[in-house]
Order: sequence, then C-alpha cells, then structure tokens
Amino acid sequence: MLNITLENGVEMPIIGSGTNTFGLVDNTYGNPLRGDSLEVDMAIENGYRHFDTAQIYGTEGVVG
Repeated sequence: MLNITLENGVEMPIIGSGTNTFGLVDNTYGNPLRGDSLEVDMAIENGYRHFDTAQIYGTEGVVG
C-alpha cells in the first residue's frame, strides 16, 4: 500500500477505512455492538493500517 509523508515526517497510508458501522448489528449506524471485530480483522488482513474513528460512532470496543 502506498504511503504519504506528512509535514511532521510521519508516514501514513493513502487509503484508509471508516469505522462508523464496524461491529454493529446489521452494520447499521446507531445499532448496538455485535461483540466481534470481523470488519477490523478483515481490513488488517488486507493491508489497511489507517482507520478513521470518532467517539460518536460508539465502536471503540471493536476498533480498539
């Protein structure tokens, strides 16, 4: 996967994944957590290292 170099010298993958429906019932925003990390595991297995997160998603238990 390609990286870019940020102004502070840190490298970051150019492609990332949103996490607002990761681990949620029916993968629907606002639903409760399913209790697994399937989407995170699949993303990591496929080379993703850049994840967009936000506390409002409520997916910390899965993404973390």
